[in-house]
Amino acid sequence: MTKPTGRAPGRPKGAINRASKEQRERAAASGMLPHEFLLSVTRGEAIGGYVPSFAERLEAAKAAAPFYAPKLSAVESTFVSKPIEQMTDDELTALIEMHAAEDLARIRPGKLQ
Repeated sequence: MTKPTGRAPGRPKGAINRASKEQRERAAASGMLPHEFLLSVTRGEAIGGYVPSFAERLEAAKAAAPFYAPKLSAVESTFVSKPIEQMTDDELTALIEMHAAEDLARIRPGKLQ
């Protein structure tokens, strides 16, 4: 139900809460975002007069890696062992049904019968 003002109840779309706002302000004041800080440690740059050790640089590199190179996911191969022209009608029908079922599952997860 809408309020008499005509606005919908709840937080406006895109509004940030106070904690998020404070975190953004602190990051802006420091001049570096977390991934930028990790990258500077990885490079061995002095931070406030402190030069990170090799072990600290290695840990920072591990922590920064997902920001710059996301992990790859496994992909199922749908390799067909022979050319389509050499497949029988039954093999083609089975191939079409398999791909149709995969597409339906992708469109409507959990609804495949």
